[in-house]
Amino acid sequence: MPYPSIFEQATVNQLIERINQLSPITERKWGTMSVNQMLEHQIRVFNVALGNEKIKAPFLLKLVGPFLKGTLLNNKDFGHNGPTAKQYIVVNEPDFEAGRTKLIQLLQQFSSEGIAVAATRKHDIFGKLTGEEWSIAMYKHTDHHLRQFGV
Repeated sequence: MPYPSIFEQATVNQLIERINQLSPITERKWGTMSVNQMLEHQIRVFNVALGNEKIKAPFLLKLVGPFLKGTLLNNKDFGHNGPTAKQYIVVNEPDFEAGRTKLIQLLQQFSSEGIAVAATRKHDIFGKLTGEEWSIAMYKHTDHHLRQFGV
């Protein structure tokens, strides 16, 4: 696996260290989200990965999603300014500290539940994912947005 496992504590510690480098005035390098909106965006993604929320995707996207899984899991980082599901678009300005705290809590929860539990969850767009595939997807997404803000 070319990406670190999100189920290893060292990887979680490294991501938390990067999250803690953010501040309410951290500027983005691309895209339109503020740092506060990015934290909320990440929280929503982790809530889906944990099974706390469902993705409200159009039927057609759910139909072709499993065929697009390769783009999620390939060895390339996500490109800049890619599309996102509507429910992940944050239009308000959430509280920075609350967002950072919640994101760290959800990251730790996802990791501590482990690879076997993750493997029992089905992604609402991409379908059945193994625990390792969940790890790749969640690490790539988290890393993508942390790089977006230079950390």
